[in-house]
Amino acid sequence: IGTTVTSVLIGLKIKDYALPIIAAGSFLIFFFQNKKYKNIGGVLLGFGLLFFGLDVMGSKLKVLANTVEFVKMIESVADAPIIGLALGAVSTALIQSSSATIGILQTIYSEAEGNFPLISAVAILFGNNIGTTVTAVLASIGGSVAAKRTALAHVLFNVIGSVFFFIFLIPYTNLISKIATLSGLEQYDALVISYAHVGFNLINTFVMFFFIKQLVWVVTVLIKGDD
Repeated sequence: IGTTVTSVLIGLKIKDYALPIIAAGSFLIFFFQNKKYKNIGGVLLGFGLLFFGLDVMGSKLKVLANTVEFVKMIESVADAPIIGLALGAVSTALIQSSSATIGILQTIYSEAEGNFPLISAVAILFGNNIGTTVTAVLASIGGSVAAKRTALAHVLFNVIGSVFFFIFLIPYTNLISKIATLSGLEQYDALVISYAHVGFNLINTFVMFFFIKQLVWVVTVLIKGDD
């Protein structure tokens, strides 16, 4: 649930304030000796750099939004959403940051000017949630039994949720579109993607919460050993 905050902040265009936040963080780090202020400065600097970096990546990639090749690819995703699911999973697995890929998706979607169907974006979003599990898997390699079970639980949570939502891709996309309309957003606003991302994680977490014991049993059976 917490990871959805990044997409909401991007949708609220906090990137416009990235440089002042970086400046404030740098000021606290270099001009204060107090450790508390330095730590706050480090947080602000990292926070600002995150959104500045996402803005840079997005601005370089948004030129793709209106190219013929990109439009054809997105149209193919709309016709065969499974392609979008795979595209989202692979891109996030390579970058190893769902925040980055979702941020880029938001930027390109908002710049598409009608060339990016919402259903394609949502399919890619579901794929992002699968691809992000690669980071946890890599981190657990060579780790303890508990670490491997945690990584597997993360994988199962995201894969099961993504597959379930993918089955209901069309009605879910229609729901997000209606929510965006009711909230007064334009169709191609970055916050629309945020709504889809937040909705996915909230509903998925709420449903899976009631199956925690079953999830624990599955990972314990699949990964044997003393905890």
